[in-house]
Amino acid sequence: MHQNHMNKFISYLSVIAVMFFSYIPFLYFFSIIKIEKYLIFILLISAILILTLFSFTGQILRGKIKFSQLNITALYLYMLFAIYALIRCFLTGETLNDLFTIRTLILVNPVFVILALLCLQNKKDVIRMITLLSGSYFIFLVVSFIRGNISLSSSSFQSIFIDMEGDFYQNINMYLGLFAICNISLLSSKKNYISKIPKILIPLSIIGMLFIGGRGAIVAITAVLLIYFFKESTTWSFKISDTLKQMILIFTLVLLLIFYFAEITKLFNDSVTLRRFIVLTEEGDSSKRIFLFSKALELFFSDIRTLLFGAGINSFPVYIGADSRGGYPHNIVLELLAEYGIIGTIFFTIPAIYVISIRKKILGSIYGNRAEEKIIFFPFIYFLVIHFFSGGLRNSWVLIFYLFLLLPSQNDVQIYSNKERVGQ
Repeated sequence: MHQNHMNKFISYLSVIAVMFFSYIPFLYFFSIIKIEKYLIFILLISAILILTLFSFTGQILRGKIKFSQLNITALYLYMLFAIYALIRCFLTGETLNDLFTIRTLILVNPVFVILALLCLQNKKDVIRMITLLSGSYFIFLVVSFIRGNISLSSSSFQSIFIDMEGDFYQNINMYLGLFAICNISLLSSKKNYISKIPKILIPLSIIGMLFIGGRGAIVAITAVLLIYFFKESTTWSFKISDTLKQMILIFTLVLLLIFYFAEITKLFNDSVTLRRFIVLTEEGDSSKRIFLFSKALELFFSDIRTLLFGAGINSFPVYIGADSRGGYPHNIVLELLAEYGIIGTIFFTIPAIYVISIRKKILGSIYGNRAEEKIIFFPFIYFLVIHFFSGGLRNSWVLIFYLFLLLPSQNDVQIYSNKERVGQ
């Protein structure tokens, strides 16, 4: 029992560590008490590793320690890319005098791979902590709306954090989308009053996202919901399909409201997020996504050496004349191709292919075979889509964490092994 509590606590702390630098309430609190956030982060990681050491020591003394070869192999496969990135850095040098990205790839990401492996037995606890952290953003959203700090027809980015300087629109949308994902699990609840909760919270979260300004998270949550309804529509019972009928009815009523109340239509047309989608391909798009994507491809195809090995770490901002940390392509695949080439991109994707293949083999489906496995699948898809529109290797530990969290738990591996032996 004590061991289970410790493992749960390790899982909670691991999720906090993953979200630490993006969770605005944490950063705001530390700025008030004048404590350096990097010091807190190091102490947090140290605490997790110390607790893990105690946990493993207890299991060794009781003879219950189990090391999964699958997990060790997955970690080794990621380290292949880390070593490749380090070699490329030595060969090409660092043009921006900024080693942040290479530190992420060879030091930070491996730590979060290990944290993900530590959480495999406690995926339900991971979901609970994500719900707690993202739910606070929903509360901030409601409070800001009630206080009149969120305008339904704003022409600029909006924040739910009062009296805080900075553009947090992408951050806010990311957490609101995560909150919507966490509520998906309640849709199939057998208790009618519980299944109604996500029908309220999910639409409200997405509507809130539309009035904040971020686009990537909107696309990502749309992809997640499409996958969910496509997969679940083939397995829902008649009782659950009644839920689907209710959702269709609600959707129809909303459409009627939009048609009958022109003011609502005007509000959505005035949404800063929708307007930013409209201008995406126009010269007026301040994010310059099309420009960044096209330049990354241009750099990738510039010569045979770059095609194979890439132009080198942080070469893209120099190529476009930005010479700044924010000048990355805002698409993780294009960044890999431009700066690490085909070979580097293959090294980066090999662990993902391995994890997904193992997941399909042992669980019988990439999507998952239980509620927690299905829900844990969605944050990976969510962050993967976000990394296609605004993510980069500099902050790739979140994507890496949720990728390796897709690995089957030791219990699932043991069940699969027993079935294999019985089949023989």
